[in-house]
Amino acid sequence: MTTLAGWQTPSADGPGGARELPHGWTLADVNKLAVSVVTRDTWWSHLMSFPDRLEMAWSAMMEEICLGDRCPSAQDLVAKAVGAIQREAHQLRAAHGTGNQTAKGVGVAGLNFHRYWWQRHVWGFEDLVVDAIAVGQIWERLTPRQQMVLAALMKADGDVREAAESLEYSLAHFRKLLKEARDHFLEWWHEGEKPSRIWMQDGPSISSIALMSTLRRRKREAIAAARSQNG
Repeated sequence: MTTLAGWQTPSADGPGGARELPHGWTLADVNKLAVSVVTRDTWWSHLMSFPDRLEMAWSAMMEEICLGDRCPSAQDLVAKAVGAIQREAHQLRAAHGTGNQTAKGVGVAGLNFHRYWWQRHVWGFEDLVVDAIAVGQIWERLTPRQQMVLAALMKADGDVREAAESLEYSLAHFRKLLKEARDHFLEWWHEGEKPSRIWMQDGPSISSIALMSTLRRRKREAIAAARSQNG
């Protein structure tokens, strides 16, 4: 096994196993103790391979023996080995967005990172590609004035009043031009079909919470209307 120092760890039965280390420890002792720690470690076996954990344990023990001022006990070395494996495991999990933020000494870069990116259902990217191409094709069919109005609205982050002021148009005139641009866009978007209606009012950018609240409210209203019609 190659250690962090770049040389082979002698076998406990090999000629180098009896090599003396500081504080009376030998390589054979360290090897045997490191193997014992990793063999009993079932908590992180799913995350890191046996050789990787063995290298971490062995290196942590050797560092404690060679750099420590006092003679470490077997319990001290075991604690160092276990701690080294746990730290590496926590760092690995944090890097993949599965870290435990409550773990001591572990900083998780993004809360709920893994839950956000984990997809229960895998879907293709074809629709995204088609939509992006369609938007570009429709944009070329709009008149220069319609493009200007939509670009101003996008630059104003959906704020109609700010967009109108940027073009020095009255709010009423801008809304009229905006409706024309949207109608033409939807007509091309649903080419050959009945265009969908514009279902959100203009205004400042809306938060996702407010958006979902609006959708739920409209769903409740639709259900209530259907029940009243059915008597």
